[in-house]
Amino acid sequence: MAQNPLQVLQQISVLQTLMDMNQGLLMSLGVSHETLDAIVAILKKFDLHAKLTGAGMGGYAICLVPPNIHKSKIETCMQELKIYGFESNICTIGCPGVRIQTK
Repeated sequence: MAQNPLQVLQQISVLQTLMDMNQGLLMSLGVSHETLDAIVAILKKFDLHAKLTGAGMGGYAICLVPPNIHKSKIETCMQELKIYGFESNICTIGCPGVRIQTK
């Protein structure tokens, strides 16, 4: 688990890479959709990383927003998504998620 802000940003960078890899695999398997691929491309213009999520064939994209991103960048990105007819929402994680504990 990260102990300082630099470690947090390094871990986020790894997670961004993994999200990109996962979305690429989903596209290769044919379970993505051109609309979802368009959303991922828009987010990438803002240096944001996203992937398909949801049960079955997806239907939603999840985007990782790093803690050091400026609020105005998020607002601009959301405006661009809206221009293309995509709805977006800001969500936060309500729990720490999976973690490894050692004695």
